[in-house]
Amino acid sequence: MKDSSKNNQQSFLRQTGEKGGRLELVTPTVTKEGKHDLKVETIDEPKKEKKRTNVVILGGGIAGLALSFELLKQPNYNVTILEAENYLGGRCLTLRPGDSFREFTNGIEQTCRFDTNGVTGVPYLNAGPGRIPSGHRNVINYCKALNVELEVYVMESRSNLMKTIEGFGGTTITDRRLANDPRGYFAEYLYQNGAAFLNYMNDRRSDEEKLNNDDIENLKKWLVEFGALDKEGKYQGSSRSGYKKLPGTGEGIIEPPLPFKDILKSVFWDLNFYQPEEFLWQDTSFQPVGGMDKIVHALEHEVRRNRGTIHLNAPVHNIKRSDNQWDIMYGDKKTIAADICVSNIPIPLLSGKVIKEDFSANYWKALSKVMETKDFLRPTCKVGWQSDRKYWQNPLDEQTVPVFGGISRISPNRMEQMWYPSNDYNDNTGILTGAYNYGINAKEWGEELPEKRMEEARIGAAKLHGEEFSRQLRHGLSIAWQNIEYQQGGWVDWKKVDEELETFKTEDWVNYERVKNMPLEIEPEIGSSAWCYNELQKQDNGFFITGDQVSKLPGWQEGAIASALQIYGLLEYPDHIFPLKLYRVPSARVLVEGR
Repeated sequence: MKDSSKNNQQSFLRQTGEKGGRLELVTPTVTKEGKHDLKVETIDEPKKEKKRTNVVILGGGIAGLALSFELLKQPNYNVTILEAENYLGGRCLTLRPGDSFREFTNGIEQTCRFDTNGVTGVPYLNAGPGRIPSGHRNVINYCKALNVELEVYVMESRSNLMKTIEGFGGTTITDRRLANDPRGYFAEYLYQNGAAFLNYMNDRRSDEEKLNNDDIENLKKWLVEFGALDKEGKYQGSSRSGYKKLPGTGEGIIEPPLPFKDILKSVFWDLNFYQPEEFLWQDTSFQPVGGMDKIVHALEHEVRRNRGTIHLNAPVHNIKRSDNQWDIMYGDKKTIAADICVSNIPIPLLSGKVIKEDFSANYWKALSKVMETKDFLRPTCKVGWQSDRKYWQNPLDEQTVPVFGGISRISPNRMEQMWYPSNDYNDNTGILTGAYNYGINAKEWGEELPEKRMEEARIGAAKLHGEEFSRQLRHGLSIAWQNIEYQQGGWVDWKKVDEELETFKTEDWVNYERVKNMPLEIEPEIGSSAWCYNELQKQDNGFFITGDQVSKLPGWQEGAIASALQIYGLLEYPDHIFPLKLYRVPSARVLVEGR
């Protein structure tokens, strides 16, 4: 196959929302004025007749299904998916009554027992991905093209609860108070010290950008609106922070401002409080009506309709190159031959299935380095409960504003978060994501039995909504993705490849993702994470790796689809599409965990 690794063109394919799906070729360009732009063009489907190509895709996750969907639009591909589990979707797992899963590390099988009486539709828990950001255009366009109905996912409600061990006398505080009271205090300080602030800003600007006295007046006007200040530029509290007594026929009583010392003592920002401000979590987000796996079902339907072959319960045991093809042993020692082999298997799990002699030197160096990287696959756990909605949607205290969707957060408790359902608000019961964690908390939880995780999640629930609420939580489930045999993690962390380097600093990765516009184009060191990433973007003798694991969006379905579309482009449009090159790999800490 053509090796285009030296070409610097960075074109890529993206999915449109047209019925049946259509691809566009997007090429970043620079205008004569030096401005960055995107050239978007519709690409014609290949017209010349091609020989039939047998493609075998190892793993029926989102990337594997999306690639199959695109390839099967062309008449010259035979596509077979080998899926180790008894379901498609990989980590895109939605659990409904009767569904079971097993953690191979402890041998425990859990079955979903949600009660279906008196609810709209079928109750479900999204055990894997739970939201679709509005910036994930490929996922949204696939949903439109495949008639997957979407509804709004509420990432944040100002009525959500925040609980920390320090500050506020141990009580829970609503999101709106922590969002607005600090803002009021900061606005007051800037109002009273406007001239000093402008002098500080002027020290950082050229003469033509320097601010003057007129700017001070505009600044003060802005700060009055920004911080809800009085006419003297003082923060005395605001209805933005909520009410002690809600207005009705009578006057409402607003909450007094939180003491600034308590705000600092609480360290509330460590609750991931500002995650909704990060690009990937900003409103508006979506979820498929009825569960995230509706996307999986729609893609599966199209793959089968277009004569694709899907084998479930077909784990791959061995991948061997011979006679210009790939021979894959799977299931009960069955073998299938492939002209093109695409692995949607988590990279470390290829260990023992592939051998050095079948790959080029650089590709094997990159592949083996990642396979050997400790903790490349990152732990994450979820807990699901069925619960009466009255405890958050219709609280007994009539002065408490109900919670509709969003996330409450708690520390210290390894549950970390509680997600409220963003659907079927008129039902009497709902499914809570009663915990979602990662990092050390997830690692420790994964070493415990599911019942122990749920016990701790129940304790955390009591601290948020009280003992009565905690006691009535029922039909609990807990999944630790690092304990799921064919996944062994929730996402990848490329920085782990570099942790042995003397120059590695965690804070550099965070600052790079959040602050810098473009990476410095410094050629990656051989064996570094970026070098390995770039090598594994390529094909090697017809062998590809796909999935969010080789994308700039690890842990997100958008990353999986982007990876699939790149492989489709490499196969069908080799004169337009080339492997994208990164100079620094993504930070899972920022892009997945939002920290």
